[in-house]
Amino acid sequence: AGQGIQAVPFKGPALAAFVYGGISLRQFVDLDLFLRREDLPLAKRLLISQGYEPELPLPERREQAYLKSQYHYVMVNRAEGVQVELHWEFTPKYLSFPLAILGLWDRLERRSLAGREVLDFSSEDLLLILCVHGAEHGWERLGWICDVAELIAQRQICWPEVFGLAKRLGCERMLSLGAFLAADLLGVVLPDDLLQRLHREKNLELLARYVKINLFRKANFISN
Repeated sequence: AGQGIQAVPFKGPALAAFVYGGISLRQFVDLDLFLRREDLPLAKRLLISQGYEPELPLPERREQAYLKSQYHYVMVNRAEGVQVELHWEFTPKYLSFPLAILGLWDRLERRSLAGREVLDFSSEDLLLILCVHGAEHGWERLGWICDVAELIAQRQICWPEVFGLAKRLGCERMLSLGAFLAADLLGVVLPDDLLQRLHREKNLELLARYVKINLFRKANFISN
């Protein structure tokens, strides 16, 4: 912030603090920061000045090619054992999810984290981000479903707004599946009209059954 960069911590410790109510209440392995693509070079230099280095050092031309094709850049502080992921998109290009261009920055909120005021996504934007992330990875971790359930339980969600946004982004099924799994597996309470909508969605219960079979086929519960 001191260098004029808007950076939004999400998932990891921020999700633990803002949704679960405490950093110790959710496992995580790194810190994800969302920023504008044009701020990446300065953010990278700032982290290097604090003892971080690229996880995958590349020659300049190869790094430029990497940045054009990817959506995040990983920095590590090996001495401290800390990893930071700088995101300018939420998903790879093959899974288009251009949430940032639909007013995301205008909907940011401010919250207290570790004694500092930091930026946070609106509840509706965060719910979409979590559901798309879970869908991208086939909901292979129970922790990701817990995140969705806890967010719905702890915050007031404007469902017409979030489904309207999901429709514009083409990810209604991903949102529906995330909400359905949270209710089905973890008992989160959803509004009656939303439950009726979910039960009317073709093949949604079949998708949820597939997720559950795959989820409990092996132990895979750690979140990031």
